[in-house]
Amino acid sequence: MVDNNTVMGYRHLVKLFIDAYDNDWDAAQALKKNREFMCMIRRIKFEGVYKL
Repeated sequence: MVDNNTVMGYRHLVKLFIDAYDNDWDAAQALKKNREFMCMIRRIKFEGVYKL
């Protein structure tokens, strides 16, 4: 059984790596974008509207 959060996390990582490659980001930039996205998700989740 596949957890919905796992599928969403996988899609996020794929998009992050594609964006990093297309925009020639270094590792620090990719990690920064990931942190920004995860903070946004936490805020949405705590507000009870958990959607992507």
